[in-house]
Amino acid sequence: MSNPTEQWPTDATIVALDGTTDGDTGLPYVAKTTNPSSTPSLEVQFNRRLHRQNAMLATINACRVVQVDDTHIGVFGGRFRIGSADLQYSGQGSIAIASDDVWYVYLDANSDDGSNDVVQVVTDATGWPADKALYIPLAEVTMAASEITGIVDVRDLAIFSAGNTVSVSQITGVTDANILVASGTTLTAAAMSGDATIANTGAVTIGASAITTGKIAAGAVTTAKIAASAITATEIAAGAVGTSELATDAVTNVKIATGAVDADELATSAVISAKIAAGAVTTAKIATSAITAGQIAADAIVTVGIINGAVGTAKLGQDITTAGKAILDDANAAAQRTTLGLGAMATKATVATTDIDNNAVTVAKLATAVMDRRIVQAHRSIISGDVTNEELFEFDPPTDMTLEEVQAYCSDVGVGATVDVMEAGTTVLSSPISLSSGAIVKGTVSDSAISASNNITVVITITGSHTIYDITVTMIFKAAVAG
Repeated sequence: MSNPTEQWPTDATIVALDGTTDGDTGLPYVAKTTNPSSTPSLEVQFNRRLHRQNAMLATINACRVVQVDDTHIGVFGGRFRIGSADLQYSGQGSIAIASDDVWYVYLDANSDDGSNDVVQVVTDATGWPADKALYIPLAEVTMAASEITGIVDVRDLAIFSAGNTVSVSQITGVTDANILVASGTTLTAAAMSGDATIANTGAVTIGASAITTGKIAAGAVTTAKIAASAITATEIAAGAVGTSELATDAVTNVKIATGAVDADELATSAVISAKIAAGAVTTAKIATSAITAGQIAADAIVTVGIINGAVGTAKLGQDITTAGKAILDDANAAAQRTTLGLGAMATKATVATTDIDNNAVTVAKLATAVMDRRIVQAHRSIISGDVTNEELFEFDPPTDMTLEEVQAYCSDVGVGATVDVMEAGTTVLSSPISLSSGAIVKGTVSDSAISASNNITVVITITGSHTIYDITVTMIFKAAVAG
């Protein structure tokens, strides 16, 4: 900002003011010959001038924000106006500024509650209220390094305003259910009249018979605008209902005159399946040799429909081989096994242990149910401090295993404590487990294959100086039963 440098009047002009009175303010200039013995004395004349100056400055000082110490401001009392309400703010001697930021200080309707007047103090992130007609800006206060570093008086924004806005709540002197309309260059309240009226809720009612033919645009009357049953026979022009106007299935039995539909009215292929009643096609209606393979649906011929002994080998399809047909011709299962050349095992109802060769059942042949599950737990009663990946437990797997689940529990934990499981220094979890007081928390295993050649380490990380009690980490492995 660049302010002008005002020029002083000439010395002669100033000297000529001795003993005169300023016409704009009524303040006298003390003559240079005035002394303590003068009547009135120098002290009296000087204090008279100060008295009048202070009276003039009182208005300028109203609602002014000042600093009272490093972290507090104070606000002088004063009168102000919000809309049509004249309010009185009694002032506050000490208001704490909470933190480093730019703070906006302003008065609103809540600043005069009759018993505990307060100014509003908000950060620049919150900002001034959106409606400028509902508050008086006082100051912008800046705090840095926990100390007030500056106060900018912005009361001039309320004094010098090119065009204050008017909120709806400030408009008075109107009549219920009236609207504001321009009459020349001024606004006036008037009731809506003519074909429509308006309620004080804003609802507009169109008068009866107000919508004439001329008011309806071409194509404006859609199906949704026509009331149910509004179209009667008198509204339909002669010959207006053609085939395209009839909806599907609209012509029911009761709409067709007796004897109106004969062979001439039925189009070729008009009688489709949906038109034939169930059971209407009897044997007499089916022509000789009319049912070919194409008329028989897939899987339509069931066992009860085939005459016993009717299907011989010759009736079997080409996809059945000669060997297959030979099996079907066998009299019983024993003969079929002979045809297939099956050994003695094929005739056994169950397989005994003696029927299995030694070492024939490998680990890959074993079901999950015969796999051995091993549980490994790491526990510590108490651990504290700010640590990263501190070892809780370490062990060497006795064999290759599969890690199925990892759980972590503690009775009490601070903020930011996690547990991780490492195989040869690399985590096997998708992310460390965040501990929660009194709760069992499960981790997500990202690498379940554990090699017997790698050591397993359980580590803990504590962010900040916290203490954790009764921490237990449980790992569930699956391993094949040793042979």
